[in-house]
Amino acid sequence: MHDDPLTLLAHLAAALPHSGAERSFKMTHGLLLTQRILYGIDKKRMTQHTALSLAARLHMPDGYRQILGACHGAANFFYLGFEQDAQRSLWKWYLEFPVYVGTPQHGRPALLYVGLKWNAVDDAPIAITHYVWRVHLPLPELYACLGSACGSTDSATAHCATAVLTLAATRTEADRLVLLEVSEPGQARRSFDLNLYAASLTVGAVAHLLHQTAQHLAIPVPVMDALLTRIHDQPLGHLAGGLDRHNRDFLTLYYEI
Repeated sequence: MHDDPLTLLAHLAAALPHSGAERSFKMTHGLLLTQRILYGIDKKRMTQHTALSLAARLHMPDGYRQILGACHGAANFFYLGFEQDAQRSLWKWYLEFPVYVGTPQHGRPALLYVGLKWNAVDDAPIAITHYVWRVHLPLPELYACLGSACGSTDSATAHCATAVLTLAATRTEADRLVLLEVSEPGQARRSFDLNLYAASLTVGAVAHLLHQTAQHLAIPVPVMDALLTRIHDQPLGHLAGGLDRHNRDFLTLYYEI
């Protein structure tokens, strides 16, 4: 029997050795999804046995638990996420791996995260997501990677992401902005994740760009206004977007809480 996911999540948030948390919202055509949260977990305080016990409690599929067990020693941090919309609820467990940069090697691919995602109601596997960092890309190549990940430089997502990157590059060095290429074996997804913490921006600093994207995606203006007013002063964490598993344009913004 499954615990109610939201009740379980509240219990875990109080009990887990978590380090920081982010909320996020996702925009796709006609939809604004806001029931999304991500907790960072200090892996040093979570043994393999504890991690696998928690995974079992969350009804993580057996194949995913084998990956978690095998990679526990190599990972240096975990993230536990949950999201819910009208159709389904998802658990997400991310493993972060250390990247030893050493002498900068521009564009060298390095696997930074693996995400294990499954249905919180029927335990069905959904996807294994790979997040690859192209190490220390200069700004022109960051722009090119964004366009490639979005499938087109003319999409609403690409326009927003490019403008946000331009703003962030005025606040910090380009090589401090970590751009990840995101893919899922066997799925159509093709997207990016741009970490913006180094730029020290707030959600309000990019609100006008988010409004423009929302209009392109047919999201009602009052709904978007209400959300952005509420989170205006929150620290901007990262921006993700591109094409989802169903080949639909999407944009997700993560902010620190």
